[in-house]
Amino acid sequence: MLTDALLDRTVIILSSYNGQTKTDPAFNLHKLGIKNALIGFIEQCKLLPLAQQLEHIAKEMKEKTGDMAAKIEHESSQKRTWTLVFTLAALALERKQNLPENHPEIVPINKLLSGLSNGWVHGFGSIGLGLNLNVEAINNLIEGMKEWIQYFDINQGMQNKHEVLLALYAAACSLEEKLSSYRIIPKKFKDEMATIKSLIANKFNDLKNKLEEENRNRISSALQVLGPDEDPLYRQFKEQIIRLKT
Repeated sequence: MLTDALLDRTVIILSSYNGQTKTDPAFNLHKLGIKNALIGFIEQCKLLPLAQQLEHIAKEMKEKTGDMAAKIEHESSQKRTWTLVFTLAALALERKQNLPENHPEIVPINKLLSGLSNGWVHGFGSIGLGLNLNVEAINNLIEGMKEWIQYFDINQGMQNKHEVLLALYAAACSLEEKLSSYRIIPKKFKDEMATIKSLIANKFNDLKNKLEEENRNRISSALQVLGPDEDPLYRQFKEQIIRLKT
């Protein structure tokens, strides 16, 4: 998940937009935050029972009380928010490289990456005489993110779909809280981030249900060799085992 090569490629993508380039000196800090904190956190979350994973992430990513939020902040030298925005691009690239050509997720992923690259090169906004936003970049980021999650195929990408959804949820939790803390940010953008977080949670629950069903089927198949289904004691034992495993 999120290898050094992938993070380096993310830097290249975010540094260029429509022929213009800009190198962010904080890129290495974002990479450190991901490698030294976020990746291990997601791997640990995956070991928890499926029903507890999103709740644990939401707790750990709280700005003032979450241990993982604090660790990412420390490892990235106080660049946590932008590290998580960088993470969105890295996750999109990782997902894209594991999809077949012309998969429905690719178009919204490209839109998301376009918005992120535009914002990184030209800025997402500035505060002068009021708030001046790079509307094109922000709209592509939000629309691309929403459409990507809506098209996210839980049957595609066996190696990384679970990790991608967990990491996306971690980023969405933190970014939603950060946007909500700024009065100057238009409410519609705050609402959009809340919607994105909800879409990710719904998609994760679809995956959770699928994984639980697969687990039940594996257990049932394995237990077939232990005794005949017509044996009442065997049926009771099998049902108890399945409940324990799910």
